[in-house]
Amino acid sequence: GLDESLLSDAVDQEVVLVNAPLKYIVVEGVIGRLPPVDLSLNIYRDGKKVGVAVVSAQARGANFAADLTQGEARVGDTVRSD
Repeated sequence: GLDESLLSDAVDQEVVLVNAPLKYIVVEGVIGRLPPVDLSLNIYRDGKKVGVAVVSAQARGANFAADLTQGEARVGDTVRSD
């Protein structure tokens, strides 16, 4: 099956910017460990799932962008590829 260790360091990243009109978010990631483009990410707030975003090709340093496909996001929300 899927190698869980590849997902483990993609856990609990933080939304650092939300562009509501253009429906994308920027997530603070780890330099050199950016998630693959088109990976689906779940967005959580206070332990509840509030949205879904898909990783886009836009990245700068450790931060990467994702397109909001469902729900919503706010700065400080948690992002996980689970």
